[in-house]
Amino acid sequence: FAGQQAFYQGEELFADNKPESRRQAASKYVKAAEHWRAADYKAAEALALYNAGDTFNRLRDFPKSMDLPNQALAIQRELNDRGAAAATLNNLGTVYSAMNDKPKAVELFNQSLTLRREINDAAGEAATLNNLATTYSDLGERRKALEAHQQVLALRRSTNNRRGEALTLNNIGSTYLSLGEKRKAVNQLQQAMKLWHALNDRSGEALTLNNLGAAYSDLGDQQKALNAFNQSARLRRAANDTRGEAITAVNLARSYDILGVSQEAISIYNQSLATLRAVKDRRWEGITLNYLGLAHWASGEYQQALDAFEQALTIRR
Repeated sequence: FAGQQAFYQGEELFADNKPESRRQAASKYVKAAEHWRAADYKAAEALALYNAGDTFNRLRDFPKSMDLPNQALAIQRELNDRGAAAATLNNLGTVYSAMNDKPKAVELFNQSLTLRREINDAAGEAATLNNLATTYSDLGERRKALEAHQQVLALRRSTNNRRGEALTLNNIGSTYLSLGEKRKAVNQLQQAMKLWHALNDRSGEALTLNNLGAAYSDLGDQQKALNAFNQSARLRRAANDTRGEAITAVNLARSYDILGVSQEAISIYNQSLATLRAVKDRRWEGITLNYLGLAHWASGEYQQALDAFEQALTIRR
């Protein structure tokens, strides 16, 4: 009873969706695991350890989000619970990926995939393949990423997961864009847009419009790019997605800079930098500083350009 009580307390705290509540939830899950270990209730102990690790992962407390799932995994393997082990391996993969050990993440995702295919878990297989594709992209192995995304698309269509299908079409479009295959990118992104419209999913539309804008910009059609970025920014503002709006604004500013309106671009970059620093998005801060340097350079403001490039270089290193 004590284990069950601690576990349910953890569930309530987790649902509060606040960092301190989540930290307390993780402690409750650990306490539940201790009670169930004492009672030799192994399946419940493994579940509590898994939840604790997953919660610490969301809190980006990575040492704990590795140790606890590994304890859960040992029990799941002892019990031959392949479904639970697959989920734990998938989560461990996300931890290693976040810690920038991408090869280890790929290894864990592949172990998870093997188990999910053995038990015919199509939804789980799609989720793990999606994580694998993201990790391949991070490693610069974009052809492998594209292949994984295409497998995800087939699985999500087979399970009639229309939102998942739209998101995967978006991801395939982004991957084609990174490969320089711009027309293919636009085709996939337009298919995604049709699905988002049908689902009335404004958040999805905003995401894909941002990527469409990038594709149009790469194709040299800056007016279409500006239209797409402006639509995306409006949707993200309406959803109070400050980080997403800042990223779209950076892309919008890049189109202005390409069109020769560099001072307008500089103004937008500086506004976006304030938001990206507030939300601690170092990757996009680095991207924005690099673009800001290019805009200052185009304006003949060479010292400001040099300052921006040096800041970007520090972050990227």
